[in-house]
Amino acid sequence: MDSQTENASAGAIKKNELRYRVVYAFLMMGGGMFAAIAGGIAWAVAAAFVMAVIANEWVSMAKASKQLQLVLSVLSAFCGLVFVVGQFELKVIGLLVFISAMTFGSFRSGKVAIIGSIYLGLSGFAFASLRAHPENGILYIFGLFSVVWATDSAAYAFGRIFKGPKLMPIISPNKTWAGFIGGSLCGMLAASIYSILANLIINPDNLLKTIVPWTLVGLVLTLASQFGDLLESWVKRFFGVKDSSNLIPGHGGILDRLDGHLCAALILAIILAIPGLAEQLT
Repeated sequence: MDSQTENASAGAIKKNELRYRVVYAFLMMGGGMFAAIAGGIAWAVAAAFVMAVIANEWVSMAKASKQLQLVLSVLSAFCGLVFVVGQFELKVIGLLVFISAMTFGSFRSGKVAIIGSIYLGLSGFAFASLRAHPENGILYIFGLFSVVWATDSAAYAFGRIFKGPKLMPIISPNKTWAGFIGGSLCGMLAASIYSILANLIINPDNLLKTIVPWTLVGLVLTLASQFGDLLESWVKRFFGVKDSSNLIPGHGGILDRLDGHLCAALILAIILAIPGLAEQLT
């Protein structure tokens, strides 16, 4: 095979990968939006699915047996359900069960098993709980979606267009400073726009009421989202894998797709727990 044929073949493969990436990105966004809008059982089922797959991918990377992967996935699905529909005490028990199960399934990885399991448990719990908030769940979860989706898309686009110096080549060789800066700016912008759109419903007489708090929160969340992406890249390098799984064509696994969501959700949950700050966003 000559070089021209090889280049043409490589180009075709990249186009197919990009096509798959776009199609499945829209499918996942649509599914996430449906579950978020519907809330209740739909969100609980989504949480159960996500926690089950996260568990499976985590212990699979840690080289757990297939039987153990299955058992922990089923157990984690129940934990995901509890995160949404359970009483507070039951949610805490579910969180402790999930962390313990993940630690047991990845114990060969030492400290990484413990720290990673705690992180996945807390961030997964935070992600599920945001929509389950009795008063402002849909406001919070779509605020999170807006920032993370804008950050991801802009970072990818800016990185591809401007290229330039690498952000952290040892951890993630494809990420650039241009992507990081572009993603951060667009994440903040998305938060600002989202606050205005949200105020069309909750504060129609003052559309700019929450623009400053949401913009500042957007800055924190966009940085958290990109940190979560880098963190997951480091974890994959630690385990010696390219993707957390091959579940989603063009994207890898659920952890590959939700890395930024999970970290940003955890940070947003912490922000909302600080007295007085939640009120600033409504």
